[in-house]
Amino acid sequence: MAGAIIGGLLASAPGALACALVGGFLGGYWYEKRQGKGEQEARRAGWGAFLGRAAGGLLKAILAATIAGWTIWMLFRAGGPFGG
Repeated sequence: MAGAIIGGLLASAPGALACALVGGFLGGYWYEKRQGKGEQEARRAGWGAFLGRAAGGLLKAILAATIAGWTIWMLFRAGGPFGG
């Protein structure tokens, strides 16, 4: 049962990420089209929103990995998790 739950969570993460990126593009594109902008300008705005979300997600992942690695490093440098 636990494997099914963990597998479901891991399998849904890529789909959620893809939808978030595509949603950023579509949101930027739709907003610009609604404002009366041309096709090319709306596409550029959507592409910018897509790249902004992708860069933000990548930076967040890098920072989280750095903080986690630094925390583990300091924890074991201080004698391990149990203070030995």
